[in-house]
Amino acid sequence: MLKMNPSLVTFVYGALVAAGGIMGYVQAKSKESMIAGVLSGVVLIAAGMAMQKGLRWGFILAIIATAGLLLMSAGRYGASVKFMPMGLLAVLSLVALVALILSARKRG
Repeated sequence: MLKMNPSLVTFVYGALVAAGGIMGYVQAKSKESMIAGVLSGVVLIAAGMAMQKGLRWGFILAIIATAGLLLMSAGRYGASVKFMPMGLLAVLSLVALVALILSARKRG
């Protein structure tokens, strides 16, 4: 069975969120996308770093940030029905959230 490392999941997800924000700026000149994406990515990467140091608040922050991004992106995807970019972010957020929850259940 594949063993999930929650800090690695959070690092990769954070990097993808930050990259998505930068892509939003490059493609659509959306400063809001860049700011939101980079800030969210930094928060997630900081949460991953805290998890690596064994700090429980890092895991809690990762769950809260990921759930928040899932709710926001799913709502915006539902309103626009265009998969890119909010549908993709919703899918990535859901996958990251499930991976984090499963890793917590395995740790007990």
